[in-house]
Amino acid sequence: MEHYQSKNHFYDIPESVDINSDKFTSYVFVNAEIENSTADKSFILNVLKAAKLNVNENCNYTVLQTSEQYKITMLKSDSTLKILCFGIDGKQLGLQVDHLKNTFLHLEGIEIVFGENPEKYKSEILKRALWESIKKLFNI
Repeated sequence: MEHYQSKNHFYDIPESVDINSDKFTSYVFVNAEIENSTADKSFILNVLKAAKLNVNENCNYTVLQTSEQYKITMLKSDSTLKILCFGIDGKQLGLQVDHLKNTFLHLEGIEIVFGENPEKYKSEILKRALWESIKKLFNI
C-alpha cells in the first residue's frame, strides 16, 4: 500500500491488480466465493451458453478475490469492453459508479452489467431483469 501526504493528511492508496483487455472484448468476472459453489457456477455457465459465450473462445472468465482491488487496463482503444459480473461491485473494479444490480451500464469504452450472487436468482423477475440486461450488453 502506498502512502500519500497532503497538508498533514495521509491517504492510503490500496494496490490493485491489473486486468488487461488484450485478447477478448467480452469478460465475465466472478467472485471467488461463487466459483466454489457448483450450483452457482452451473447457473453462470448456463447464462453464458444462452448468451452464446464460450469461455476462452470468445470471452474471458476471471475469478476475482473478494479481498483484492482490481483495475481494468484497456489496451484496445477502438473497441468497447463488455463485462458481465457476478458478485462483484464497481468499487472492486476501480470504477466510481453507483449501479443497480441487473441493469445495463454504459461508460466510456466499457459496457457492464453487475449481476447478483447467483443464489439470489430464484425469482423469475430477477432472472428476467438479468437476461434483458445481458441481451442489451451482448446485442442479442
